[in-house]
Amino acid sequence: MSRQSKIKTNEQAFRSLFAALKKHRLDTFLVALLRERVLTMMDITKKSIEQEPEKWENGFVHVDAYKELIEIVEKELGFHG
Repeated sequence: MSRQSKIKTNEQAFRSLFAALKKHRLDTFLVALLRERVLTMMDITKKSIEQEPEKWENGFVHVDAYKELIEIVEKELGFHG
C-alpha cells in the first residue's frame, strides 16, 4: 500500500474522530473538552481578526472563510441560552 493511499481526506478524518469517540462511548468529559477547545480556538481567531485585521488581509485563506467557519462553529457548538 502506498503512503498516499493512507492519507485521509478532511471528511474521513472527522468521521474517524467521531467513530473513535463513539467507540469510547462518547465519553462525556472528552466530548465536552473537545467542544470547549474548538470554541476557544474560534474565539481566539475571531478576536485576532477584530483586533488585527491587517494581519488577516493577505493570508493564503481569505478572512471571510475564517469568519464563516467561526459563525458555523459558534452556531452549532456554542453555549446558547
